[in-house]
Amino acid sequence: MDEMYLDQQSDKASLANLVIIKRIMKYLKGHVKKFCFALFLCFVMAICSCLEVFINIEIVNELQQETIDIAKTYLLGVGYAISLILQVVCSFFSSFIIQMFANDIIYDLRNDVYKHILYLSINQLQSKPVGKWVTRATNDVNTIMTFFSDVLSSMIVNCLYIVFYFVSIFILEWHLALLVTAFMIVIFVLSVVFSSISKKRNRLYRISISQMNSFLSENLSLMDTIQIFNQEERKYEEFSKISKTLKERDLSSLRVFCLFRPMIYFVYIITILSSFVLGFYLMQNDLMVYTMGLTGISALFGFYQFIGYLFNPIQNIANQFNTIQQALTGAERVLLVMDIVSEIQNEEDAVSLNNLKGKVEFRHVYFKYNDKQDWILKDISFVINPGETVAFVGETGAGKSTIINLIVRNYDIQKGEILIDDIPIKKIKLESLRKLIGEMLQDVFIFSGNIIDNISLEDKPNIEKVKQACQFVGADEFIEKLPNKYYQEVKESGNNFSSGQRQLISFARVVYSRPKMIILDEATSNIDTYTESIIQNSLEKIKSIGTMVMIAHRLSTIKKASRIYVIDKGIIAEQGSHASLIRKKGIYYNLYKVQSLKDHFE
Repeated sequence: MDEMYLDQQSDKASLANLVIIKRIMKYLKGHVKKFCFALFLCFVMAICSCLEVFINIEIVNELQQETIDIAKTYLLGVGYAISLILQVVCSFFSSFIIQMFANDIIYDLRNDVYKHILYLSINQLQSKPVGKWVTRATNDVNTIMTFFSDVLSSMIVNCLYIVFYFVSIFILEWHLALLVTAFMIVIFVLSVVFSSISKKRNRLYRISISQMNSFLSENLSLMDTIQIFNQEERKYEEFSKISKTLKERDLSSLRVFCLFRPMIYFVYIITILSSFVLGFYLMQNDLMVYTMGLTGISALFGFYQFIGYLFNPIQNIANQFNTIQQALTGAERVLLVMDIVSEIQNEEDAVSLNNLKGKVEFRHVYFKYNDKQDWILKDISFVINPGETVAFVGETGAGKSTIINLIVRNYDIQKGEILIDDIPIKKIKLESLRKLIGEMLQDVFIFSGNIIDNISLEDKPNIEKVKQACQFVGADEFIEKLPNKYYQEVKESGNNFSSGQRQLISFARVVYSRPKMIILDEATSNIDTYTESIIQNSLEKIKSIGTMVMIAHRLSTIKKASRIYVIDKGIIAEQGSHASLIRKKGIYYNLYKVQSLKDHFE
């Protein structure tokens, strides 16, 4: 799993084409009847196409007779017309049916990909830029859609045509059939070689698309920073380089296709010429084996038609060669995402909690984000009792946020043990643990929609409950002044609200979920003094809900905490109440003194 995960991080992982096709075809399970009916229609088309050639051969054979049977000739003409009509009708319905279930398949696949991504760990999600995940779930899935909707029906029909035409030429004359078979082997070898080259180049092309999406996703979201620091020209140059690489890789992929197609046509011309040469030789030396009462000219004419008919589906496949390779490459990248196993898993005997007392215990916990790092937390032990308000303080990078992430199990520890209500955290089902814990992060994210949707995060929100949550945290004061109040539109990332307003909406979201434990990660940072005072008043009320764990940027917000832990370089350096830590005149005292001076000057 680790090797595969590292490979995926560097975009080097790959799957064999047969494995890709086999796994994608599993999505056909719910559409077997439709697929079989479409296959039957394609089968009828192939038979009618072969019948069409045999009718032509019989007409030519009949016209060579001394006495022409007019009735038979007309009858053959009617048969030819019926064959053509059947092919048109079957082609329409088979394509329509395949298009229908192709849309259903892609719908299921896209949902599966997104659902799988939702349950990956934070560490895994952060291993790739957001743009790459977006590319997997959209662009790469869309290439598979092209395969199912445009290529699949054509591939099935063309493959059936090839099989039936091969059987037909052996029925006509086996010497000439063996010659054609030899050229078919040449085409097969060429296809394998070009397929391997094309897949590698298409993979590079898809990687370039991911890189471009990642670049755009990052830079568009940080456009204000780019403009403030006058970086437009530099970012344009960076984008131009990525765009140039994408263009070159696209052209490289197209060159393979442009070379493959004329080579197939060249083999087709050589096959016809060779067949005529061999056919005339066999006729002159009476070596041609006649079947169905045909003459040599009729057999040779039929053979010429079958070679044309045989190479037509091959040429069609060649024309779709690039599309097929793009679809296989896209499918490969989607399947590799589906193969990533989430690092955070429920154990088999994990229990679901219906209630939470709020006790948290760390026993000699060691943690680091990856094997290349030093320990972020070293031998951390503490107990938070139910109903307590506990705060963690320390310099940036000391490990405060890491402790909070471990409590909600965004990551798993390497050593030690974490217990929630005296139950090992790995024995508690993730969904029940996170449902009972409300977490308010420093970086608030607001979804597009309206205020009610953002607070409830439900399809059918309880409006009164939303209003109560807003009143509880003091958000109702600014919401009631908005034109549409609780139905006010929220733009992307909540850009039409101030940082303080977004923080209050996020606070109301936590209260709405009615958690048994609340975690606040620097909830009062980056906001104005007035909003901070509102949140401070709310914190006093929230203490009644249950256990509260806080990370404080402003130490004035945690004076009334039951216990304060000072984290320094991954260890608990000090602990105690605000007053006792001030008396010690240690790390906490120095932090408080510096911040008091800062607040004084502000």
